[in-house]
Amino acid sequence: MRVKLLIGEICAGKTTYSKNLVKKNNYLRLSMDDLKIMMFNKITSDKFSDDIIESMIEHVISLIDSNHQKDIIIDGFPLNMEAIRYLISCYTVEIIIFEIDLFKANLRNRQRNVNSGIYIAPEEIKQYSKAFKKFINSDEFYDVTKTIKVTYLENYEKKNLEM
Repeated sequence: MRVKLLIGEICAGKTTYSKNLVKKNNYLRLSMDDLKIMMFNKITSDKFSDDIIESMIEHVISLIDSNHQKDIIIDGFPLNMEAIRYLISCYTVEIIIFEIDLFKANLRNRQRNVNSGIYIAPEEIKQYSKAFKKFINSDEFYDVTKTIKVTYLENYEKKNLEM
């Protein structure tokens, strides 16, 4: 079983990419944002909610692995090196990193608010962007991911990439 982890900044195109990939391939999609909305009625980025969602995802993956043998795409995986190490130790993992400049992220956030009613405060987008950049540029991230496929996508839009 293969697992694709989509890691990226807020409003960088992870969900658009994952939905398109599911349409074109035989993947099961797990969305961090969808699970957070279901559980907490909003998209949060605190440690408590991330820990709960990570545990749920690890459990679901193990069930899928033992029962269905389908590939999985995880849309919006948290910045958690221990969880990434675990997945790499158990499965064939590919990481796709989504980067976007803050101006464009805020524009997409406003559009998402119009389309779906989901809105994240610009200050939260900025704080997450800082944490994200620190995470993917860390020596630890490099050491853990140097033996797997890692792809970088910047300012991803549906029309930009064939999957």
